[in-house]
Amino acid sequence: MAYFVARVELHGATKSDYDRLHELMKARSFARWIAGPDGVKRALPIGSYFSDAHASRPAAVSDVKAASTAVGKSYEFIVTEGPSTWENLPPHQ
Repeated sequence: MAYFVARVELHGATKSDYDRLHELMKARSFARWIAGPDGVKRALPIGSYFSDAHASRPAAVSDVKAASTAVGKSYEFIVTEGPSTWENLPPHQ
């Protein structure tokens, strides 16, 4: 199973723009949280997303690009594949 972390930055965006991005990313199987080895869900920083639902990196990139474009702001993003390490992420609520 592949794991992907995406980070999207919307240029000149408002909170409602990011709320829209969150909805669009969720519809494309990206979550705003990541689960640790202990099973506890941890909240990711704003504009960061996790997915284990994509078959390949190109598929994940395609979904991130579609969601980012649909917000209607200029954007930049990065998608990485593989295990992740984090520290001090708050519990997801």
